[in-house]
Amino acid sequence: MPKKINNYLKNLKLVVRRTLEAFPDTRNDDRLLWVVIVKNHFGASLFQSANLGPCVALENLWELPALDSVKRFRALVQAKGEFLPTDPAVLARRFKFDQAQADFKQALGY
Repeated sequence: MPKKINNYLKNLKLVVRRTLEAFPDTRNDDRLLWVVIVKNHFGASLFQSANLGPCVALENLWELPALDSVKRFRALVQAKGEFLPTDPAVLARRFKFDQAQADFKQALGY
């Protein structure tokens, strides 16, 4: 993996951890987590709309982290038992999914 990409991913993982720690509501919703990260760390890619507030121009979209990348890093952090969801329903839903995934892998012999 090229060094530039590797550094970007390490930095993004740290940003996700710090955001989960500082904003507990982001632990329950990946889209909210992404929005908070973009507003706080990628503000230069945004412009202010009178009607909509902060917006992203399509040409700047590639400068922002992918929602899937943010979601994966959140899942890795929470899989270690850190910064777990504050909403019991979200925690239960994610635990059931993780358990079903583990059962499926075991059935396949992984």
